[in-house]
Amino acid sequence: MRKARMFAAVATAAALAFTTFGVAIANAKPEGSEGPAVTLKNGEINANEATKVTIYKYDGTDETVKNDGLAKTIDTTKHHLVRNVTFNLIPVQVDGSNSDIDLSTTAGWEAIQKLDLTKDNASKLVDGKLEGFKLNDTAKTSQKTLDNGQAEFTNPAKKLYLVTETIAQGDTPEIKLNSTDDGYNAKNPWKAVTINKKTAPFFLTVPLSTSDTTTGKNGWLYDIKIYPKNEVTKDTIQKHLESVSSNEMGDDGVDLTWSVSLPLGQPSSGDAYKKVELVDNLNEALTYKSVSDFKISGGNKDGSPNNDPSNLTDGGPTPDFTVKTEGQKVTIALTAAGLAKANQHVTGILTGKIVTTQTKVQTVPNDISGTIDNNPTVSTDGVNNGGGASNWATVKVQKVKAGDKNTFLPGAKFKFVDYKLKDDKTLVAGDYSKEQVEEAATIQDIPDATYTSDEEDGTFTAELFVGKDAVTSRNVCLVETQAPKGYDLPENNYKCFTLNADATEDSDTTDYTIENSQSSKLTEVLDNLPKTGAAGLVLMTLAGALLIGAGFFAVAANRRREQE
Repeated sequence: MRKARMFAAVATAAALAFTTFGVAIANAKPEGSEGPAVTLKNGEINANEATKVTIYKYDGTDETVKNDGLAKTIDTTKHHLVRNVTFNLIPVQVDGSNSDIDLSTTAGWEAIQKLDLTKDNASKLVDGKLEGFKLNDTAKTSQKTLDNGQAEFTNPAKKLYLVTETIAQGDTPEIKLNSTDDGYNAKNPWKAVTINKKTAPFFLTVPLSTSDTTTGKNGWLYDIKIYPKNEVTKDTIQKHLESVSSNEMGDDGVDLTWSVSLPLGQPSSGDAYKKVELVDNLNEALTYKSVSDFKISGGNKDGSPNNDPSNLTDGGPTPDFTVKTEGQKVTIALTAAGLAKANQHVTGILTGKIVTTQTKVQTVPNDISGTIDNNPTVSTDGVNNGGGASNWATVKVQKVKAGDKNTFLPGAKFKFVDYKLKDDKTLVAGDYSKEQVEEAATIQDIPDATYTSDEEDGTFTAELFVGKDAVTSRNVCLVETQAPKGYDLPENNYKCFTLNADATEDSDTTDYTIENSQSSKLTEVLDNLPKTGAAGLVLMTLAGALLIGAGFFAVAANRRREQE
């Protein structure tokens, strides 16, 4: 009777303690019982009964209805399945013991009599600060939520566990959108999210006690179903190209300004961040130059919204962050001073700008990753797995004399313009007059995109910015604005086409040969030069012939006289 009262007391305390999952503890198998229970008394645990723990992951805040380990129906119009979140079952041990707390024995239930199974104690145990108990991390088992939003543990031993939520390296949490959600795509309904508030660590006994006679067996639940929810935001770590210093690459390259943002999410334990960093692995075509405008905004301070941004600096005696470069790897990490500011913006967002220099004409993807405490987060939005992209293309032009491609023409001047089609208008690739182009489209000069054909071979090469992120083409016209000396502008001096980004530095360039005819004024000059005239030439020729003939006649006559 004494032991029965003791177990009842433990059951009552545990039932009150499990505020999140409604866990209750009932009488265990009687002390001294060995082997499988063939004939179970009321409330006995079957040591041979198979067990299963399934964690169903949805977004949304925890509801007031407690879990009891039984199957629930979730309103999927309000909550979305979440995949790529890892849950861990970690056995609990008593300090000084190398054995897990075994709940198939009376000794196991006696051991947890001294433990208040609360969320606070669960968090302390994670940090190694719960007196009298420890975690057996070497026996930890982990499962990730799959496309069905479930993490399934098959036949875990009958023990006391601490359950924790983590995000594995390289994984990004995603929710499955409903057909009525903004951004829904039937082919790929998954949307990357940031976990603002993870499920707090909690204790779990396997099995659970239950009053359900349909699913439960002899008062125990061996197939346990748990429904924790997360507060999530659709904001994810991002890095996107904000601006370029020039539309033309030039010999010294071009500066690219990237905007970066990292949602901070919830600290791993407690209300304080221990580590926040961004890691930018630069493409080989980029070199790091500088950072600017880093700050933390939003979130909560002492549980209340914080609308005052905290600016961050990387200089002075107590910098808020450091920048470390190792080859192409750039790491931006908050210092203790920076973490103190982050802790005033729990679940806020870290933003800033990174400037790099690009010197090669090619499409440059630029992904970024981040770590909050020990939880990695990766970019997943848009092209290039979420990072930004800088897209460029090369156009090579040669000027030659019309009808003679071996005669190169230097000194021709060109510019590039953007064109945007008007409604219901088309403009296929080809040569047009300015009037024809303006009838179909609006045009605008591209800054920095002016060129002159070379003295030696009549060529020039344009290294043009095409677009950022997913923009990999640009509608342009190459306009000859000044012809070489002695030549006319083509009648249709607007060569319009779609410029496509070069995937790599070795991609084929876009080549054009443009002819110029000699100036029409030269023809006018030649046509109006004084003419000798064909008729005068004939008369002169006849006169000369007559004179020569007369000379021959005179000589012949003179000889006849002498002979006579």
